[in-house]
Amino acid sequence: MSDEQDADAVLPGALASDPKLIQLRPEFRDQMGHVLAELELQGFQPKIHGAYRSAAKQREKFRKGYSKVATPGRHNWGLAADVIDRRWGWPQSDSSPELWDNAARFFMALRDACDKYGVACGGWWFGRRHADGSKATAEHPTHRSVWNRWKLGWDTAHCQMIGATEEWMVEYGPRHWERV
Repeated sequence: MSDEQDADAVLPGALASDPKLIQLRPEFRDQMGHVLAELELQGFQPKIHGAYRSAAKQREKFRKGYSKVATPGRHNWGLAADVIDRRWGWPQSDSSPELWDNAARFFMALRDACDKYGVACGGWWFGRRHADGSKATAEHPTHRSVWNRWKLGWDTAHCQMIGATEEWMVEYGPRHWERV
């Protein structure tokens, strides 16, 4: 691949390489296809870990403290995706420092690619509160200090469409488009 090639040139490959793209609304699918292609050009192996989720799954994630939203949100409307690198995923507390560093480099690149293609990224979000109301800090078990060191926000893998308001999602939600 030459240096002149860009994400537009490899978009069809990115679409084919991640079947979860089809779970996204068409306008957001195009943006995320560009984000994934951009990351591939940089040598990463991006994978959509989660896209569409049911209302029941959303409630379960909230109950476990993995989401701030108890009611249907952007994932339930095909307007959000969680993206990881196939090699590193989400580091765990017992993961090696090298794995944490590699994952952080990926999430920084994800944040930059989202910026480039007009997608909001949780890598910019700071000041999280957990489901129990406690503030997320570097000492909190679900917010490792490595994210602070890399100046990454609390939801590093999350990408969402900009401009879709709650009212828009209610009015033009899933009933207005089909899932394959």
